[in-house]
Amino acid sequence: MAVFLVLALTDAVAPQLGEKVKALYPTNHLVLAPGRWLVRSEGVSKTVSDALEITPGKFGHAIVFGVSGYFGWALPTVWEWMGANSGHQ
Repeated sequence: MAVFLVLALTDAVAPQLGEKVKALYPTNHLVLAPGRWLVRSEGVSKTVSDALEITPGKFGHAIVFGVSGYFGWALPTVWEWMGANSGHQ
């Protein structure tokens, strides 16, 4: 499985997209901030985009990025989730 960053690019669609993320990935997501989620899933970015119905534009402007590495300053829960789900330490 891989980790993906899902970004809602407009505040208006964030709540609906968030509900879709929770429904499809109930135990495989982490809310980073409103409209921003980490998701663990099989496949590639397009697979996640298709599953979330971002590809046909159902949720307005949103993007899915594959995460191949990470670094920065965040809450411990973010690092714990990434360590447990990304295969990177």
